[in-house]
Amino acid sequence: MRRWNHIEIGTILFLVSVAGTAFAQDDPGFADAPEEAAAPEEAAAPEEAAAPESGADAEASASIGTSGATAAAAASGESGYDPFEIGAYAGLMVTSKRNNAGSEDLGAVAFELGGRLGLYPAKYFGVEAELGGILTRTTDSVGANIGTARFHAVGQYPMDGFTPFLLVGGGVIGGECDPDGCDGVMKGRDAPAQFHFGVGVKVPIVEHAHVRFDLRDNVVPRNGEEGTADHLPDLLVGLAYTFGGKAAPPPPPSDRDGDGLIDDEDACPDEPASTPDGCPIRDRDGDGVLDDVDECPDEPGELPNGCPDLDKDGDGIPIPVDECPDVAGVEPNGCPDTDRDKDGIPNDTDECPDEPETKNGFEDADGCPDEVPEEVKRFTGAIEGITFDFGKSTIRATSFKVLDEADKVLETYPSLRLRISGHTDDVGNDEANQKLSEERAQAVANYFVSKGIAEDRVESVGFGETKPVADNKTPAGRQQNRRIEFEVITQ
Repeated sequence: MRRWNHIEIGTILFLVSVAGTAFAQDDPGFADAPEEAAAPEEAAAPEEAAAPESGADAEASASIGTSGATAAAAASGESGYDPFEIGAYAGLMVTSKRNNAGSEDLGAVAFELGGRLGLYPAKYFGVEAELGGILTRTTDSVGANIGTARFHAVGQYPMDGFTPFLLVGGGVIGGECDPDGCDGVMKGRDAPAQFHFGVGVKVPIVEHAHVRFDLRDNVVPRNGEEGTADHLPDLLVGLAYTFGGKAAPPPPPSDRDGDGLIDDEDACPDEPASTPDGCPIRDRDGDGVLDDVDECPDEPGELPNGCPDLDKDGDGIPIPVDECPDVAGVEPNGCPDTDRDKDGIPNDTDECPDEPETKNGFEDADGCPDEVPEEVKRFTGAIEGITFDFGKSTIRATSFKVLDEADKVLETYPSLRLRISGHTDDVGNDEANQKLSEERAQAVANYFVSKGIAEDRVESVGFGETKPVADNKTPAGRQQNRRIEFEVITQ
């Protein structure tokens, strides 16, 4: 019976893998599978749209979904997933002296190089076919090459930024060397079946491409010992390119505040609102009436129209003319009429609020019209009978009767206040006359105070010779000009 060598068997396995991949690509059912698988996730699309990825996260996700490890992750049917993968790898294998793939004279570590074709019909599962060679030499520096043809299943779990995986499969691994150089141990060619398993990780680098790391153990029959096996561990590093997927749909427009209006059209993208411009209805003046119904949106007002009440007291005088906006008043300032008779005395203290006070110095604080009593009139103007020593301010005793009568009037009418003024003739020095008139008026005031009249009810002033009432050229005239006058002080 003809014996198949390892190159022939590897070639057959590789062609079978390629044919299977091409068949899967042309199979309508395969094309439909991603769309069916996508249906459950489409149902979740609204929730995903409510929290769109940031630019950096979206770009990272796209890289993962279209290269290497995440190409397989996207095999669940998501758009943008590449189900096909082609790549190359290189690495190191630890050989065994006693297995059917090598020779007792092979070196301990060999360089490995090969290519890979993968198909990932599901998110967590794929199949791969590999064809490679292991280049080594015997201890006598004779070339000895080992070929591999492997087929395995891959189980993986796509994660953020990388995809760890497990694989298990089988194939053939065999060696070929110069029979003379190999001492006849390999007898020219040998291609035993092998079983392998391992772990690894895929890391995306750019769109549609990733770097891959494999750590495997290849189990092969032990040379010359039936029923036993040796382990050939190898470490591989590879690059892969993915293709054949559908273009990912553009992400849904961002709506950060979730109000149904996309950010590009939302004037307030971070404040949810059901208004045409996406902004909440404001209350600029803070009066509790929203701007859309506030007829005075920039002036605090009241319901229902949001405008200020310019006549809160209802007196017909609007703010700001009304100086008393909370109390009904009268024109012109809108304040209550507190002095109806306009006599300067408020209504609440005016005993006659509708009759003006007569300002005559007599009981002017009661607000009522009145006349000065006759006894008060008697002591108004020049008072006869008040005399002084010549050139002095000393009051003569003959004046006391008149002064006492005036004092009695002051006591009878306690609201009366008197202004006492002194006058002289023009005989003598002007300054002396001025001083004398002041002293004589003050002497009279002091007399009333000595009788018990309050000081604030009497005041004195001197005019000297400045206000004559008669001709100073005659003795009689000069006598008239030397006088004391009383004047009732009005309030």
